[in-house]
Formats: sequence, structure tokens, C-alpha cells
Amino acid sequence: MMGVSCGPPDRGSAPQLAKKGLALPDDPENPLGRKIYVAHCRLCHGLDGQMGGSGAANLAISLLTLEESKEVIAKGRNLMQSYENTLSVEEIDAVAQYIQLFKVK
Repeated sequence: MMGVSCGPPDRGSAPQLAKKGLALPDDPENPLGRKIYVAHCRLCHGLDGQMGGSGAANLAISLLTLEESKEVIAKGRNLMQSYENTLSVEEIDAVAQYIQLFKVK
């Protein structure tokens, strides 16, 4: 019998993911943002910000500004929950800055 798991499918090891462009971006200047993304965002947005689980936005093509991203994280949008009662203002700022790394330039 196959087990059922919650969360994104296993797409390979970290080195394999890096070769595919699916490695979680590292930001030595913002470790808090990365930590929060892994804990609260990765499940729906994926390692590369493009997963779209449960209708989540593709962060790589998002046109939201940093300030708009903070607002969405704090207040929620569509199926995305609000994090204003879960995360501090500093944490919301950190994760909003971190997700900017996903944007295709």
C-alpha cells in the first residue's frame, strides 16, 4: 500500500533541484525570511515559488511590489490565509523581501 503524504511532491535532492532551478534560494542577509517561507509558504508556493498548490500565486511572475506583498501576507487574499495574527511585522517584512528572490528578471 502506498503512503499518502501532505505537501509538495518529492522532486529530488537539493543538488538535483539546484540543477533544475528548483532549489530554495539562499539569502545570507535574510535568513529569517527564508525560515518563514519554509515554515509557512513552501507548502503551497513550492521550493521555486511556482508550485501553485491550492490556487497559490506563482511568485516568479508576481507583479506585486514589496509593499503589496506585505499587505497580501498580512491580510491574505482569495484562499490564502492572513498572517497578521501569526507573524510579527518584522517577520512579514522578512518573508516579503525573501519572496522577491523568486521573481523572474
